[in-house]
Amino acid sequence: RVAIEYRASGFPNGKTSGEIFFLTPTEQDFSEQRFLKLPSLVCDGEWHTLTASANRSRDGGPAWREAGTITKMRLDFVNEFPGDIEIRKISFLPDYAPLPNATSADIWNLSGGQYSGVRNLDVDTTGEFLKLNVTKGACSIISPTLSLDPLKFGRMALTYRATGFTGMETTGELFYLNTNNKTYSEKFYIPLPPLDCDGEWHTLTVSANHDCQDGGKAWRESGEITNVRLDIVNQYPGTIEIKDLEFLPDLPELVCDPSPRAWDFTQGFQDWTPTGWEKADCGPEGFVGHCLKGQTAMLVSPRIHADTKEFNMLRLVMRTNSSVLLRIERARTMRQFDQTCPYKQIVHQSDDFLVYDIPVDVPIVGPRWTGTLEKFRVIVMAPEDGQWEIKRIEFFKQEENRLAFACASPYLPQYPTNWEPQDAESKVEFLSKVPENFRLYGKWRNTRATLPFPSSLQIAGSAKGESSFTLQLLDVHGNLLTEETRKLKATADWQKFHYTFPEPELAASAVLLLDGEFETPRLAENNNIIRKKIDPASSVVHWKANWIWHEGWFNKDNHTIWFRRNFQVDDLEQVDKALLEICADDRFTLQINGETLKKPTPMGFSTNRSYKSPSVFDLKPVLKQGTNQIFVKVDQVVSSSGLLLEAVVCSKDKELVHLATDETWECSVTEDEGSWTKPLIIGNPPCQPWGDILFIPIGLLPKMECQVTNLPSSVKPGDELTVNLHLKQLDPTDSAILPQLKLISEDGKTVLWASSEDDCQKIPAKCPAGSIMKNLSTLKIPTYLPKMETTLEISFLGGDNSQPTKCPLHIDGPAERDYPKAEMRKQNDVVSLYVNGKFSSLNQGLVIDSGGSQARNLGAGNTPIADVEMTPILGLTENGIDYLPFNQQLADYLNGRPDQNLMLCLQVSGHHFQWYMKKHPEICAIKENGSDSVGGYAGGSYELWESMGSEGYRQFFGGLVRDVIAYYRKSPFASRIVGVHFGGGVSTEWFLPGSQANDLIDYSEAGVKDFRRYLRAIYPSNEALQAAWHQPDVTFDNAPVPSNKDRRSPAMGYFFDPATQRHVIDYNRYQHHLDAETLDMFAEITKRESDNR
Repeated sequence: RVAIEYRASGFPNGKTSGEIFFLTPTEQDFSEQRFLKLPSLVCDGEWHTLTASANRSRDGGPAWREAGTITKMRLDFVNEFPGDIEIRKISFLPDYAPLPNATSADIWNLSGGQYSGVRNLDVDTTGEFLKLNVTKGACSIISPTLSLDPLKFGRMALTYRATGFTGMETTGELFYLNTNNKTYSEKFYIPLPPLDCDGEWHTLTVSANHDCQDGGKAWRESGEITNVRLDIVNQYPGTIEIKDLEFLPDLPELVCDPSPRAWDFTQGFQDWTPTGWEKADCGPEGFVGHCLKGQTAMLVSPRIHADTKEFNMLRLVMRTNSSVLLRIERARTMRQFDQTCPYKQIVHQSDDFLVYDIPVDVPIVGPRWTGTLEKFRVIVMAPEDGQWEIKRIEFFKQEENRLAFACASPYLPQYPTNWEPQDAESKVEFLSKVPENFRLYGKWRNTRATLPFPSSLQIAGSAKGESSFTLQLLDVHGNLLTEETRKLKATADWQKFHYTFPEPELAASAVLLLDGEFETPRLAENNNIIRKKIDPASSVVHWKANWIWHEGWFNKDNHTIWFRRNFQVDDLEQVDKALLEICADDRFTLQINGETLKKPTPMGFSTNRSYKSPSVFDLKPVLKQGTNQIFVKVDQVVSSSGLLLEAVVCSKDKELVHLATDETWECSVTEDEGSWTKPLIIGNPPCQPWGDILFIPIGLLPKMECQVTNLPSSVKPGDELTVNLHLKQLDPTDSAILPQLKLISEDGKTVLWASSEDDCQKIPAKCPAGSIMKNLSTLKIPTYLPKMETTLEISFLGGDNSQPTKCPLHIDGPAERDYPKAEMRKQNDVVSLYVNGKFSSLNQGLVIDSGGSQARNLGAGNTPIADVEMTPILGLTENGIDYLPFNQQLADYLNGRPDQNLMLCLQVSGHHFQWYMKKHPEICAIKENGSDSVGGYAGGSYELWESMGSEGYRQFFGGLVRDVIAYYRKSPFASRIVGVHFGGGVSTEWFLPGSQANDLIDYSEAGVKDFRRYLRAIYPSNEALQAAWHQPDVTFDNAPVPSNKDRRSPAMGYFFDPATQRHVIDYNRYQHHLDAETLDMFAEITKRESDNR
């Protein structure tokens, strides 16, 4: 044992400690294997003696006792601040006896300085109790060496009193070391509940069994506990006095109780904790909380310790004079709430109490609530001053597929929710404290019957005696359409029943009536989906696959289902092609043998978010010999749910594998093994609710020979002619085949027009090989085409198209290709668009979907201008511009509506051209800290953004605009293009880069230079600038961009003071001026390149 007499000053108390390292005759260097840890110094300028014991060191003394002769020692002091230490004497003394295993509860009495280290706090031991002056942040105090059996002691009791710590709650953790673990870590700790900071003495207890997320397993299996560290976590300074810290035998392990929970706030707070309220109390009407505009207040539950499998519904009975969005968060442990999966509920202003049923097993965002739930909290983010009253909160499990409502139900405490008696003799008997279990006697009416789609309505429960139920279907005016009454078999005892009503066809609402004796009758959505057939998308080729989903989740929103299917490939060398076609509602991620496939083939559509437009993937590169697995993750957001998939593996002459979604697949609500089950078969397309779903033929297809006998060499725009096809079928077929005509542009790739199913005669199914036939098809020439050379291409839906028939075709249209004359005219103070002198409405739709639903809707609608987003599709690389993808998009829109006017939506922002920004850092915007990583739309996509004032930005994007205007002026689409829509900044709406991410720009060399250019334009001299800015040394050559601090610190509330903050006002105005100036530049280029058209 070593004793050191010292006095110290300068160092804050608790911030300086030390170690004594020692050497033996065989050692040359000091090491962490041989040292004694010293307690913290008392730095009050007075003499003190500290001791360090080998027997009470971390290893209990073996390293010291077994070292042999000690030849050299080194005394280290560890501190964060400067100070002075005087040492009067260092003594070596007989050691204390080895520390025995603790047998009593009181093993660490802190009043007397029995601690070995502190962090981020000052320690005062001059009083009767240990006093900790806690600074802001995480602070800790470390025990001396312990010898604690975790099986005997698993509970800590801390007797304390605390003051200060205003604002957010102050909590703590108890970390511990054991014989196997020498470093404090998040794996070994027990969370502490919030401290009471009222200046009174309190005793808090924490239990390994009750307060650890693993239920105490890590504590019990850790071996002997050798040290503990008490952490205090806070956001504000305060003081804690500690009288005693004890370790006690633990409480029994917690068992999840599946029984419903209910809290009646007319009886008081019921162990709930209000936080953040301006005023909160409980009275005859329940909890009443007052909150001011902008405040966030919450009501935190007591410990629940519930298995989320046993609870899925949170019911709030409340009213408010201010509508609000409630946020419900849960905590997996007593220490921290999980903010990644909240549930949100709109609560509306009401004079009466309303019932809100919140299905907490399916949160609005994030993963589902799984595992243990220790507590939850109800959060109010007040949009205005208001009062929120909560009468009851209930937490229970509701039957699967129960009808759920986004809006509230009336609160009638004497009746079950949504049930009303029809006469005075009708009675109710509640069977539990949560009014979900009840019995109804007499005549009752359900006030919230709904008509789910595509399911039907089902009633279930128990009944006895002579009982019956009636469903009335009503139209939109509340008039009775139909009525169906069902009498149940008379019984003396309670008997379960269920009944599924027929599909409602014309009804807008329903009324359910009961007559008799019923126990917990419930309305549910029936999972036996109505498979009502409608005409298929094509009578030629169609899906063999079925729509499938997880049976327990079909009628729920916002969840994820996983699907899988294995298949065999016996001989990989035989495989000539392997294709997979997929649709999903709402979006999918596809994996084959663990590899994610992201890029579909050109055969299908490029989106993974459409159930109408299938994507086709090439599987051949990822197949392997033997067992292969298809794995699909489908995210469902709202409304219908389904997966539709078909796959083929073929050799050159036969089909080796054909897969389709059916009962052979497996599905799961998690990726874990053991939870997989057979899917629900919803139906084969065109089943409801999806109806027509395009099928793109894959697999082995029959070959055809085709000759065109009557095609003229030249046609005019708008012509419609019949084409004679002489066909020979080279292979037998099972299905019908449909000819398809496509008019290909002069670039050899853009499809200007494509036939529909009504334009061509169908080739019958079951035709033998060698069949010869004559076929008539219709060719329609788009009205907008100029004089040009095109190609008529003939292929076959349901046939092999490896060698389509191609015929040249001259379009005898206008010789001149140019934009129409588009101008804005003002008449009677109303601005209108005129195209070639004719009035055209300015109404327009911004469209981004090539060939999909937007093109179809545009053709069916009457929107005068299609504002077509081109930048993500435009293939601009270092090698130039690939216009072909966008050409096809324009053709798709004009194919849907040939007289459509077009607006080119061109983004002049670095977001879409990161490759160029990386090559030219001189045009990148810079933040004040020198970083060029600037936040984008909605605060996301941190990347390179443009400095709009830089010459390089204007040269690059000005050149892009010139090239685009010149190219489309000579394109086949020129006569339909009436304007250009320039998008810039982070949201196409010219918000400055960083503005939605709280980032301020532009401190780049180019940005500063351009700001100074602006200052020269608005101030006549340096003297005028100095007077306006009240800065005598500022000039046009050294004027800086205002600092972040200045730009975020308006002197007059929301407003900057023109007298003292003119430099900030000038910069803000400069940024607006720069936007306008940049738009003017692009508009000028457009007018010049189009000859002012």
